[in-house]
Amino acid sequence: MPVLAVFASQAYHQEFDLPAYDGPFRYVLVIPILLYLSMLSPLVLSIIQYGFIAGAYACLIFVLLFHDVSGGQGKGFFPDGIHFGGLALLFGMMSITSLDWGARDKVGVRLLKFSGLLAGMYASFATGARGAWLAIPLVLLFVWRVKAPGLSRRSSMVWLISVLCVPILLYGMVDIVHHRVDEGVRHLQAFMDGGRDSAEGIRLQQWRASWHVIASNPWFGTGTVSFGAAFDELVQQGIISGKALHLSYGELHNDLLSAAVRYGVVGLLAALMLYLVPLRYFIRAARSGDKCREVPGLMGAILIISVAVYGFTVEFLNLKMIIMFYALALAVLLAAALPKRYRCDPAR
Repeated sequence: MPVLAVFASQAYHQEFDLPAYDGPFRYVLVIPILLYLSMLSPLVLSIIQYGFIAGAYACLIFVLLFHDVSGGQGKGFFPDGIHFGGLALLFGMMSITSLDWGARDKVGVRLLKFSGLLAGMYASFATGARGAWLAIPLVLLFVWRVKAPGLSRRSSMVWLISVLCVPILLYGMVDIVHHRVDEGVRHLQAFMDGGRDSAEGIRLQQWRASWHVIASNPWFGTGTVSFGAAFDELVQQGIISGKALHLSYGELHNDLLSAAVRYGVVGLLAALMLYLVPLRYFIRAARSGDKCREVPGLMGAILIISVAVYGFTVEFLNLKMIIMFYALALAVLLAAALPKRYRCDPAR
């Protein structure tokens, strides 16, 4: 679908740009991988859970070796510190979500997965990538909603209280979280007072300008070739500042808006389908009652929710390595969540 959206926009504008197909075509390449993986046993596919744990620890080690964790924003040690912080948190959440995949984990494995959560959270907090942290309460809320039918009233209340308390505790107990949240509030206040070029102010300008561009090119967008020029005249109208315009050439800090601006309604629908179609299937698997499918179903849903949340404040899927990771992780988890004729091996 993303490939078709790019082609439709370019055909409409008669402006063809082959590099624009690079990212979307990677989703197509994953389809045969998904078909092959769907033939494998759940035991083989469950190995991915240890990859997420390893990823969380790798992020932690990387931060400790190459980054000052006293409050920087992760610039210089990764193509984008915001992406790194989001991935670290995602690896941590996937580590703990993989508990009891197919059978009850032994104590050592459970401790390993819990420590993976802590490693991922620490690495994410060290980068100061606060946009990614919005996923924490939303993931907790989602897990409660999926598990609610099987929970007692008391357990359900504990989940709901956690959704409220965890962000408050992180804000009160983790200095970098406190600092970055307060900084964001100050930036928003400055924007309301006329200071437009803070991190948050630039995003708000870009999003407002994006709606103007979408209104002018609703169905097929601006295309990739004319993307930058569509924003130039908005400076004269005072809708966007020169600094925000310059940064807009690189990204619009929102995956869905970026798709809608470049490729119009067809691009927006294609982007939404990358989230909603697999998400629906993952939710069904998470509620299936099949122990082999519940965990990968929940992990897949959390993967999509997290990437969607990250994409609200940054173009998270604008890096090719991130697209490849997202597509491959979706393929493995989808294959694992499919109904199988094999049973999960209960041995650990």
